[in-house]
Amino acid sequence: MAVGALDQPFFTLHDETSIDAAPSDPRRARLGRISVKGRRTLDTPNFLAITSRGVVPHISPDVVGEQTEFAGVYTAIEDYVEKATRGGVPPIMRMPARNSTPLHSFTALPPSLITVMSPRRSPAVSSPQGNPDSGLSIFTSTGFQSLGTQRYAEYANYIKPDITIALGDLPYGPMPGKKRASKMSERTTMWVDKFLSELSKSPESPDAPATAVFAPILTRDYQSQFEYIEHISEDLAPALSGLAFYSSSLLPDIPQTPSLTASSASPLTSLPLRMRSSARSRSGWTSSPSPTSPSQRTPVSP
Repeated sequence: MAVGALDQPFFTLHDETSIDAAPSDPRRARLGRISVKGRRTLDTPNFLAITSRGVVPHISPDVVGEQTEFAGVYTAIEDYVEKATRGGVPPIMRMPARNSTPLHSFTALPPSLITVMSPRRSPAVSSPQGNPDSGLSIFTSTGFQSLGTQRYAEYANYIKPDITIALGDLPYGPMPGKKRASKMSERTTMWVDKFLSELSKSPESPDAPATAVFAPILTRDYQSQFEYIEHISEDLAPALSGLAFYSSSLLPDIPQTPSLTASSASPLTSLPLRMRSSARSRSGWTSSPSPTSPSQRTPVSP
C-alpha cells in the first residue's frame, strides 16, 4: 500500500468516472485520494475502522498493522478525557510523541494509519440535555461533561490527529424540536469559527491549521442550515480540508447549491466528503456527485 509523501497535496481528485454514468451524467462518482506524510494513502470512497478507546475491537495493534487493509481509524476524544472534570490532566495529554504522534503512541496504533478524531463516538450516546453555547456534551467513562472549543483545540494541538472533525450541534437520538433546531446552525457556526482560530498553525502554511479540519454538516434539511453552509463556502473553505456528513440525504443538495458549484469557483467542490452511519457503527469516506466535467475540477487547497 502506498505511503503519502511530503510534496503530495492532502486531497487529490481523480478523473475516473462511474462506469454506469455517462460523461454528462451528474450521478458520476468523484473519486479521490487522501495523502498524509508517512501514512498509507486513502483512496475514496473507503472504510475507516471504528475504535473504542483507541483500539479496533477484537484486533490487536500488531494485527492491524500487518494483516489489515484499511488505511485509517476513527476515534473520539470523549474516550480519553474522563479526568478533565476533576481538575486532573488526561493521561493522553502527558503522552510523549515517540515514533509518530502522541495519539499513535498512546493507542499503540501503527504509525502508517491515518487518524480521524471526532468529539463523539460512533454511535454516540444521546445526551439527556441539549448542548449549551459553551460547549458540546460528551459521554466519558465517568459520565457526561461539557467540551468547549478551547479545550478541544488544546487536545487536538497536543495529540495531533491527522484529521479533526470540528464540534457540531448534532442530535443523537430523537430529532430536536423547532426551538432547539433553530439554534443548531448558529451554535455550530460559532463553534467551528472559534475552533479554527484556536488551533495551532501548520509550519508549511501559516494560514492553515496543523491538523486537517473537517466541518460537520448537520442532520437537518439543507434550507434549515443554508446560512451555515454559505459561511463555510465563502469564509472558511481555505482553512478546511473536508466536510463531515452524518446523513446521506443531504449529499445531493450540496452540488445543486449555486455557491458550491464549480462554476462559481468554490473551494468546497473539491473537498473530500465524509459520511458516517452511526446506526450501523461504521465509518466511510465518500465523494458527492459533481455536476461538472473532470476538467473543471480543482485540487483541494491545503
